[in-house]
Amino acid sequence: MVMERLRKRVERQTMRVGLLLSKVSSDPDVYTFLGLVLAWTSPVLVYWGHLLAGAIVIPVSGLVDAFDGAVARATRRASKRGEFLDSVLDRFSDTAYFYALLGYGFQAGIVLVGLSLAISISYVRAKGEVLGVEMRGVGLMERGDRILVITLIALLAALGLWSVSRLLLWALVILMAYTVASRSWRVIRALSG
Repeated sequence: MVMERLRKRVERQTMRVGLLLSKVSSDPDVYTFLGLVLAWTSPVLVYWGHLLAGAIVIPVSGLVDAFDGAVARATRRASKRGEFLDSVLDRFSDTAYFYALLGYGFQAGIVLVGLSLAISISYVRAKGEVLGVEMRGVGLMERGDRILVITLIALLAALGLWSVSRLLLWALVILMAYTVASRSWRVIRALSG
């Protein structure tokens, strides 16, 4: 929700970034796949004991992944195929972020619940939109918001601030559960009307 509002404010700048990046590669899929590779770099770094680097890679991967849309719009190469590919690979990136949290030592149960909710948030949005219900901006924990909070959790864990990072992980899970519920309720209300 927060990131969605911010996205509207920076749309012109993203077009400029898209034009600039299109000089490196005008294929938006390059940025989609690079974002995925960077996302999976995070749990690998954490596994090797590079906790701070693992935390820093998370927002970088999310940012690179966001560039695919900017490049697609700037080069007029936006397509349903690209949108689908981006959405599917985003779920694999989300999985990588939660694998990284496992590597920091968080309890598997809460991490798996978080991963399930992250995937459910995206699924409810996709299913709602297929059924004709506008879902953009519904709920508190859209993907950008989740990446931001997961980054903060990872940074706090890397710095040894375990009690704060655990509390923040629980807050994330609760807010994601609220988002699934609010999105589901939105679809149910719209389809019942």
